[in-house]
Amino acid sequence: MYAIRRPRSDQRFAWAAAGWIVLLLAPLAPSSLLAQAAEPNAPDLSAVRTALEKYKDPYVAIRDGYF
Repeated sequence: MYAIRRPRSDQRFAWAAAGWIVLLLAPLAPSSLLAQAAEPNAPDLSAVRTALEKYKDPYVAIRDGYF
C-alpha cells in the first residue's frame, strides 16, 4: 500500500498563513491586556460585600422579599 503524501508547498502555505495571522493580530494584544488591568481608582466594594453576605442563603433572600 502506498502512503499518500501532500506536497511540501501546502505545509509552507499553512505556516505562512499562521505567521500572517499572528503578525496581524499582535497589535490587538496590548490593548486587551491593558483593558484587563485594574483601575487605580477602583471603588472599595468591601462594605457592599459584607452587606450582601447574608443573602448567600436563598431562604433569607426570599424572606426579605428578593425573588
